[in-house]
Amino acid sequence: MLACGGALIVHLPEQGIVATGDLMVAPIPFAFGSNPADWVGALDSIVALHPRNLLPGHGPVMRDLGYLKTVRGGLERIRDETGQAVAGGDSLGAVLERVTLDDLRLRLTGDEKWLNYMFRSFFVRPAVRRAHEQAGGASLARATSPR
Repeated sequence: MLACGGALIVHLPEQGIVATGDLMVAPIPFAFGSNPADWVGALDSIVALHPRNLLPGHGPVMRDLGYLKTVRGGLERIRDETGQAVAGGDSLGAVLERVTLDDLRLRLTGDEKWLNYMFRSFFVRPAVRRAHEQAGGASLARATSPR
């Protein structure tokens, strides 16, 4: 067993199995309360174990690392694009409008209505909010409150 950023990962090396818990959820990852930078590192730790099978917290058994790498890439983009936007002075509202990962959304959802909603609401928006906060951006409440 390994602890990655507060998550517990179970590794059975002889069987080539890693049980990821909610670090990996399919068909749409959940980013509520997430830390995108740490999440990227945790996913890298799983890749380093060279599993043949992933048992996600929700969803089907995964026989390769394709989905994990897709999620990792999305998190890395959220972290980097949000950090750049905050450095440029963008508000949370502006970042939420700009960082959409629409190309990734279409790959994961096939443009299915409810999966699109889940992708935006359960993954992108919470991850962008947290990345914005971690990059030192003003919260939406502070940014919109009267002075």
